[in-house]
Amino acid sequence: LSWLSEQIAPWSLPSILLAFFAIGLGMFLLPPVPGLPIYLISGIIIVKRCERDGQSFWFGVSVAVVFSFLLKMAAVLVQQKGIGQPFSHSIAVKKAVAIHTPTMKAVKHILSRPGLDTAKVAVLCGGPDWPTSVLTGILRLNAGQMLLGTTPVLFLIAPLVLAGACILKSGEV
Repeated sequence: LSWLSEQIAPWSLPSILLAFFAIGLGMFLLPPVPGLPIYLISGIIIVKRCERDGQSFWFGVSVAVVFSFLLKMAAVLVQQKGIGQPFSHSIAVKKAVAIHTPTMKAVKHILSRPGLDTAKVAVLCGGPDWPTSVLTGILRLNAGQMLLGTTPVLFLIAPLVLAGACILKSGEV
Protein backbone atom coordinates (compact mmCIF):
# COMPACT_ATOMS: atom_id res chain seq x y z
CA LEU A 1 0.00 0.00 0.00
CA SER A 2 2.80 2.41 0.84
CA TRP A 3 4.48 1.53 -2.48
CA LEU A 4 1.25 2.26 -4.37
CA SER A 5 0.82 5.49 -2.43
CA GLU A 6 4.31 6.61 -3.42
CA GLN A 7 3.81 5.68 -7.07
CA ILE A 8 0.57 7.64 -7.46
CA ALA A 9 1.59 10.61 -5.30
CA PRO A 10 2.31 12.88 -8.31
CA TRP A 11 -0.92 11.93 -10.13
CA SER A 12 -3.86 14.29 -10.34
CA LEU A 13 -7.06 13.47 -8.47
CA PRO A 14 -8.98 12.57 -11.67
CA SER A 15 -6.16 10.21 -12.71
CA ILE A 16 -6.16 8.55 -9.31
CA LEU A 17 -9.95 8.18 -9.38
CA LEU A 18 -9.89 6.67 -12.86
CA ALA A 19 -7.10 4.20 -12.07
CA PHE A 20 -8.59 3.25 -8.72
CA PHE A 21 -12.02 2.81 -10.31
CA ALA A 22 -10.56 0.30 -12.78
CA ILE A 23 -8.60 -1.50 -10.04
CA GLY A 24 -11.55 -1.47 -7.63
CA LEU A 25 -13.96 -2.78 -10.24
CA GLY A 26 -11.50 -5.53 -11.07
CA MET A 27 -11.26 -6.43 -7.38
CA PHE A 28 -15.06 -6.52 -7.04
CA LEU A 29 -15.21 -8.96 -9.97
CA LEU A 30 -13.14 -11.48 -8.02
CA PRO A 31 -15.54 -13.68 -6.02
CA PRO A 32 -13.59 -13.77 -2.73
CA VAL A 33 -12.89 -10.01 -2.51
CA PRO A 34 -15.28 -8.06 -0.25
CA GLY A 35 -15.77 -4.31 -0.41
CA LEU A 36 -14.08 -3.57 2.93
CA PRO A 37 -10.46 -3.29 1.71
CA ILE A 38 -11.57 -1.24 -1.29
CA TYR A 39 -13.38 1.28 0.92
CA LEU A 40 -10.49 1.49 3.42
CA ILE A 41 -7.92 2.09 0.67
CA SER A 42 -10.23 4.66 -0.91
CA GLY A 43 -10.25 6.58 2.37
CA ILE A 44 -6.46 6.58 2.43
CA ILE A 45 -5.58 7.30 -1.19
CA ILE A 46 -8.31 9.81 -2.10
CA VAL A 47 -8.14 11.79 1.13
CA LYS A 48 -4.35 11.99 0.87
CA ARG A 49 -4.57 13.36 -2.68
CA CYS A 50 -7.28 15.86 -1.74
CA GLU A 51 -5.25 17.13 1.21
CA ARG A 52 -2.14 17.49 -0.99
CA ASP A 53 -4.29 19.54 -3.38
CA GLY A 54 -5.18 21.91 -0.51
CA GLN A 55 -8.66 20.52 0.17
CA SER A 56 -9.91 19.78 3.67
CA PHE A 57 -9.90 16.38 5.30
CA TRP A 58 -13.71 16.27 5.26
CA PHE A 59 -13.85 17.23 1.58
CA GLY A 60 -11.53 14.31 0.84
CA VAL A 61 -13.64 11.95 2.95
CA SER A 62 -16.77 13.10 1.09
CA VAL A 63 -15.14 12.53 -2.30
CA ALA A 64 -13.95 9.08 -1.19
CA VAL A 65 -17.40 8.11 0.13
CA VAL A 66 -19.17 9.20 -3.08
CA PHE A 67 -16.49 7.50 -5.19
CA SER A 68 -16.74 4.24 -3.21
CA PHE A 69 -20.53 4.26 -3.42
CA LEU A 70 -20.48 4.78 -7.20
CA LEU A 71 -17.85 2.05 -7.53
CA LYS A 72 -20.05 -0.34 -5.54
CA MET A 73 -23.09 0.47 -7.72
CA ALA A 74 -21.04 -0.08 -10.89
CA ALA A 75 -19.78 -3.41 -9.51
CA VAL A 76 -23.32 -4.55 -8.69
CA LEU A 77 -24.42 -3.72 -12.23
CA VAL A 78 -21.43 -5.43 -13.88
CA GLN A 79 -21.78 -8.52 -11.69
CA GLN A 80 -25.49 -8.76 -12.44
CA LYS A 81 -25.57 -7.87 -16.13
CA GLY A 82 -22.05 -8.88 -17.13
CA ILE A 83 -21.70 -12.17 -15.26
CA GLY A 84 -24.97 -13.42 -13.78
CA GLN A 85 -27.32 -12.79 -16.65
CA PRO A 86 -25.14 -13.89 -19.59
CA PHE A 87 -23.85 -16.95 -17.71
CA SER A 88 -27.14 -17.87 -16.03
CA HIS A 89 -27.01 -21.38 -17.50
CA SER A 90 -23.35 -21.97 -16.62
CA ILE A 91 -22.86 -24.72 -14.06
CA ALA A 92 -19.48 -23.22 -13.10
CA VAL A 93 -21.02 -19.82 -12.29
CA LYS A 94 -23.87 -21.42 -10.36
CA LYS A 95 -21.31 -23.47 -8.44
CA ALA A 96 -19.25 -20.34 -7.68
CA VAL A 97 -22.42 -18.63 -6.40
CA ALA A 98 -23.10 -21.79 -4.34
CA ILE A 99 -26.72 -21.68 -5.48
CA HIS A 100 -27.20 -25.25 -4.20
CA THR A 101 -26.50 -24.40 -0.54
CA PRO A 102 -29.27 -23.73 1.98
CA THR A 103 -28.01 -20.18 2.56
CA MET A 104 -28.10 -19.22 -1.11
CA LYS A 105 -31.45 -20.96 -1.56
CA ALA A 106 -32.78 -18.68 1.19
CA VAL A 107 -31.17 -15.67 -0.52
CA LYS A 108 -32.76 -16.72 -3.81
CA HIS A 109 -36.17 -16.97 -2.13
CA ILE A 110 -35.82 -13.51 -0.56
CA LEU A 111 -34.55 -11.84 -3.75
CA SER A 112 -37.28 -13.42 -5.88
CA ARG A 113 -40.08 -11.78 -3.92
CA PRO A 114 -41.71 -8.83 -5.70
CA GLY A 115 -40.90 -5.30 -4.57
CA LEU A 116 -38.39 -4.13 -2.00
CA ASP A 117 -38.70 -5.05 1.64
CA THR A 118 -36.40 -5.05 4.64
CA ALA A 119 -35.22 -8.62 4.06
CA LYS A 120 -34.34 -7.95 0.41
CA VAL A 121 -32.47 -4.76 1.27
CA ALA A 122 -30.63 -6.59 4.07
CA VAL A 123 -29.51 -9.30 1.64
CA LEU A 124 -28.48 -6.79 -1.05
CA CYS A 125 -26.46 -4.71 1.42
CA GLY A 126 -25.22 -7.36 3.83
CA GLY A 127 -24.92 -10.46 1.67
CA PRO A 128 -21.65 -11.52 0.09
CA ASP A 129 -20.96 -9.02 -2.73
CA TRP A 130 -20.16 -11.22 -5.71
CA PRO A 131 -22.53 -14.16 -5.14
CA THR A 132 -25.49 -11.92 -4.32
CA SER A 133 -25.12 -9.64 -7.33
CA VAL A 134 -24.40 -12.51 -9.71
CA LEU A 135 -27.45 -14.35 -8.36
CA THR A 136 -29.62 -11.32 -9.18
CA GLY A 137 -28.42 -11.69 -12.77
CA ILE A 138 -29.05 -15.43 -12.84
CA LEU A 139 -32.59 -14.73 -11.62
CA ARG A 140 -32.91 -11.92 -14.21
CA LEU A 141 -34.10 -9.45 -11.59
CA ASN A 142 -34.67 -5.78 -12.40
CA ALA A 143 -31.31 -3.99 -12.24
CA GLY A 144 -32.83 -0.65 -11.21
CA GLN A 145 -34.63 -2.26 -8.30
CA MET A 146 -31.45 -4.09 -7.24
CA LEU A 147 -29.47 -0.84 -7.33
CA LEU A 148 -32.17 0.96 -5.36
CA GLY A 149 -32.20 -1.83 -2.80
CA THR A 150 -28.42 -1.61 -2.52
CA THR A 151 -28.30 2.16 -1.84
CA PRO A 152 -28.36 1.81 1.98
CA VAL A 153 -24.88 0.28 1.65
CA LEU A 154 -23.81 3.91 1.83
CA PHE A 155 -24.25 3.61 5.62
CA LEU A 156 -21.69 0.80 5.61
CA ILE A 157 -19.29 2.47 3.18
CA ALA A 158 -19.02 5.85 4.94
CA PRO A 159 -17.59 4.57 8.26
CA LEU A 160 -15.13 2.32 6.43
CA VAL A 161 -13.88 5.18 4.26
CA LEU A 162 -13.60 7.35 7.38
CA ALA A 163 -11.62 4.57 9.09
CA GLY A 164 -9.20 4.53 6.15
CA ALA A 165 -8.87 8.30 6.33
CA CYS A 166 -8.19 8.07 10.07
CA ILE A 167 -5.46 5.51 9.42
CA LEU A 168 -3.93 8.11 7.09
CA LYS A 169 -4.15 10.78 9.79
CA SER A 170 -2.60 8.50 12.38
CA GLY A 171 0.57 8.45 10.28
CA GLU A 172 0.56 4.69 9.68
CA VAL A 173 0.48 5.16 5.90
